[in-house]
Amino acid sequence: MKNRTYRWKSLMLAVIMALTLALPAYAEEANEALYVDDLEYRVLEVYELLKNLHVSGVDTETLSEASIKGMLQAVDDPYTSFMTVEEWEAFQNTIDQQYTGLGIVVTKIPEGIAIERVIPGSPGEAAGLMAGDRVLSVAGQPVTEQMTLDEMVALIPKEENAEVELSVGRGEETLQIKATVKKVTVPVATGKLLQGGIGYIELTMFSTESAAEFSKIMEQWKNESIRGLVIDLRDNPGGLLDASVEIAKHFVKEGVIVQTQDRSGKKAEIKVDGGSEVSYPVVLLVNENSASASELLSGALRDHGKATIVGTKTFGKGSVQASYELSDGSVLKLTIEEYLTPKSDKVNGVGITPDVHAEGDLPQLLTALRTAGADNLQVSQSEGQAVRINGVEFAGSVPVLREEGRTFVHSRILASLAGSTIEWKADRQMVEMTLDGHAVQFPLGAEMKMKEDMTYIELNAFKQSYGKFDWSDEAGQLTLTIS
Repeated sequence: MKNRTYRWKSLMLAVIMALTLALPAYAEEANEALYVDDLEYRVLEVYELLKNLHVSGVDTETLSEASIKGMLQAVDDPYTSFMTVEEWEAFQNTIDQQYTGLGIVVTKIPEGIAIERVIPGSPGEAAGLMAGDRVLSVAGQPVTEQMTLDEMVALIPKEENAEVELSVGRGEETLQIKATVKKVTVPVATGKLLQGGIGYIELTMFSTESAAEFSKIMEQWKNESIRGLVIDLRDNPGGLLDASVEIAKHFVKEGVIVQTQDRSGKKAEIKVDGGSEVSYPVVLLVNENSASASELLSGALRDHGKATIVGTKTFGKGSVQASYELSDGSVLKLTIEEYLTPKSDKVNGVGITPDVHAEGDLPQLLTALRTAGADNLQVSQSEGQAVRINGVEFAGSVPVLREEGRTFVHSRILASLAGSTIEWKADRQMVEMTLDGHAVQFPLGAEMKMKEDMTYIELNAFKQSYGKFDWSDEAGQLTLTIS
């Protein structure tokens, strides 16, 4: 999370000589220090004996890395890790959201794999790939229902300027698209302004560019009539502490943003001043993969009363790592502190519980938009295309069943649109919602269907129970409206 780099130089031969020559005198001065140095010397003795005498002729690099891995296993901390020069470079690229590819985000669907999102300015966009396209083949290899996302991505060349041909399904058409692999920088902050004045910012990582990209979006909206803001932190694994503190300054004028606590229990406060506030409601959207800096920002804005948290309980990574560069350029990432929220709530191993619980990608988003003040919502989706909410495209789709001229939609989506609670009554085989303060039941049968453990409600039945709802399903386009 915290990215501080230190230079650590080791001269093994000099250390061995110094220990050998100075141990007796040193022992008289500090027995405790001698004990520590004796342990270090013992490790070096074993290293030298294995390197010089073992029958297998073990090479020094193998011994060195095995020693490091053994020490890290003993520490038993998943966030303390050793990285080679190449692994460190790859890690930095991950933090900065850089990779070589087509700039597409793919997702599993019942038919196989589809493109969920195309990065603006990417090779995929230049080639004409679109969100909603079903990937039928890559480089001549069919993409089957059983193929995993990793297996499909592995078919795309990793060499820059390599060409690859994809066959995609778009509606009823099958298209052959050639694309060129390039270096792609994925935006870490993406802003969308919905009809009705609700802003939406997706933060995928807290990188070196996150605070600047976030600030740019907020500046662009300065003269807009914003009625509410949703900050989407779902699946955001964290990143740099400084980035989360800078983003918090958009909502907190002054005060403690986070507390850190070291191994001795000593606490320190990271504060801001000269920040700002907004007059509209702010919602943070989180899930079980929101971790580290995502939880730091959530805890800070919650404790200051600046945001409502919607979604599911977060991951629970409340520790701070520092990065130490070793003499050969490899890096040890070491946990040095634990962090607490401004009100001293523990995050590590605990997570942050949302104020409003919501499950499922699209239901979570709809719940967050309503919580932010969106009282008029329209969800539309054309066959094979991405879903649109109040005129803006989002990843995901609306699960729908069409049977005998009737249309059924996933019950959680309808409940989220209406701002309703929802409960499955297994003993009576029915879904129960609270609509306008009244309990409404939809029994299994004509009003409700079940498929693959998901419940679907017939839209006319829902409209009869909730007068603010309207819908249409014509020419392959489904539209759901709450007003």
